[in-house]
Amino acid sequence: ANGSPLSLEEIEKRHIKAVLEQCDWNRTQAAKVLDISRRTLLNKINKYDL
Repeated sequence: ANGSPLSLEEIEKRHIKAVLEQCDWNRTQAAKVLDISRRTLLNKINKYDL
């Protein structure tokens, strides 16, 4: 890494990916862990190309 701070979007992307991996990519379970709706999670998965 170049030492520059991560953007909020990059932090969010990494966090969502980590939670999805912990939930074996069960999107319904991951949405509950993240405390967001499943629809919001799906939108973010598409946004971040996960």
